[in-house]
Amino acid sequence: MIAGAPQPPSLAEDLLRGVNEIAQFIGQSRRRTFYLCERGLIPCGKEGATWIASRQALREHYAKATAGKPASASVPLLRRIA
Repeated sequence: MIAGAPQPPSLAEDLLRGVNEIAQFIGQSRRRTFYLCERGLIPCGKEGATWIASRQALREHYAKATAGKPASASVPLLRRIA
């Protein structure tokens, strides 16, 4: 190991446990996050009845999903409801 190099996070520090933690990390609602997990649209899995996800895997997933797109393309547009 190189002296002074940043240490990677431990597994316990990298894991998000529960839909609430995952939702907060990815900036989505709890319900939307549950949908994404259930459909396999984001990298996560279940430990018993609890959804778990790796912060690093989520970062990589969203980096790939937005690669080559302008920053504004990754932000959903809101519709005005009249």
